[in-house]
Amino acid sequence: MKRLYRPGFLPHPNWLAAALAAVVLLQFALNRGGSDQAIWVAGLLLALQRVDGAQDPWGLPGRALVVLAVAAFLLLVSWGCFPVDTDMSRSLRIVRFAILVLAVHHFAHRWPEQGWLWLTLLLSAIVLWQLAARHVAGHPFGTFDNPHYLGYFASLLLPFLALLIARLNHPWRWFAAAILLLDFDLILNILWAPTIPLLANGAGLAMVIWSIAGPRVRWGLGMAVAALVAALALGIAQQHIAPIGPAVPGGDERIQIWTDTVRMIADGDWRAWLVGHGIGSFQEHFPRYSLPAYSQFSLPHNHVLELLYENGLAGLVLVMGLLGYLGVHSLRLARTLEPTGLRRIAQCNLAALSIWFVFSFLAFSVYSRYTLYPFAILVGIYLFLADKLDAQMLAAHRGASLASNLDAATEPCHTPRSAS
Repeated sequence: MKRLYRPGFLPHPNWLAAALAAVVLLQFALNRGGSDQAIWVAGLLLALQRVDGAQDPWGLPGRALVVLAVAAFLLLVSWGCFPVDTDMSRSLRIVRFAILVLAVHHFAHRWPEQGWLWLTLLLSAIVLWQLAARHVAGHPFGTFDNPHYLGYFASLLLPFLALLIARLNHPWRWFAAAILLLDFDLILNILWAPTIPLLANGAGLAMVIWSIAGPRVRWGLGMAVAALVAALALGIAQQHIAPIGPAVPGGDERIQIWTDTVRMIADGDWRAWLVGHGIGSFQEHFPRYSLPAYSQFSLPHNHVLELLYENGLAGLVLVMGLLGYLGVHSLRLARTLEPTGLRRIAQCNLAALSIWFVFSFLAFSVYSRYTLYPFAILVGIYLFLADKLDAQMLAAHRGASLASNLDAATEPCHTPRSAS
């Protein structure tokens, strides 16, 4: 026990790496709980590292403070204005979201060289575990009870497996490539209704291509996509599109839920329009407005409507503004980071953010752990990359200033001749 209190033992980055790996493994593979507890442990280890002298405890970048401020606003308004209607379990996930963002951001700055091998083994364990659950244990959706959940987590792994293929050396590169191919089995577990996986992975691929292409190519791609969508909408009969499958079995299920949610929102007074009804209140109030067949739904499958009902216009503007800034700046990172390794990480994170948004928007609640915890990891990576871009721009500015000073120092000094 004495060794546990030895200076530098618990604050070692490997302990934080183990806690973060446990969060990912418990969430993506086992799906039997425990990820909440692993995040609390990661928060404790993060606090030990920050007060151990390795870093200024208050030295957070401004972007991280903005993320924390938005999370704090959502919590304080919900707890303060709607203490009865607020779901404490869902609201505490925001606290764990903030902890996970800071832990990932902190650890990314201390990423060890062997971390790429650790990441390879972690992602491989997740894919192989889900494959075993599908094909050995006979569970068609792996450790999940819904095909969208398995497709969602498998899709989030794709950009990181592609990054490992580009980053690793032989033979690990071939091993990661084999895992990536196996991952497609998990994504395609929902062949009878693949609309959401196709949209999500297509959005991720499109954003990466957009970040790589030049202005003319981007303009051409945009026009081509618009023309393709118009041609599909106008020129293809509905019976040829139907085999692609609806987003969920039931056809217009989401449309009906959205319609009922709009009626809920319209019944609110000015206070409800401003600050909502409290985190988690949708599930309690929805049965009074919905058809009996949909009365048990706990989410509207639409982040905008859910935020507007539970957090009002104030929460909606803050969250969607943060997401918009994150998307635009992530695209900038993928284009402007000069080191090839960092640029690849930025492109991977951009693709994963696109997949996360499409899938979570259509399949999960805003305050689901399936939404918040993967998003926290991606936001933490974004903050790390933004720090690197700031350092790159500062170094370029200092280099330009030094060069201008040297040029001025080497110029000949022309002194006028004496009038005498």
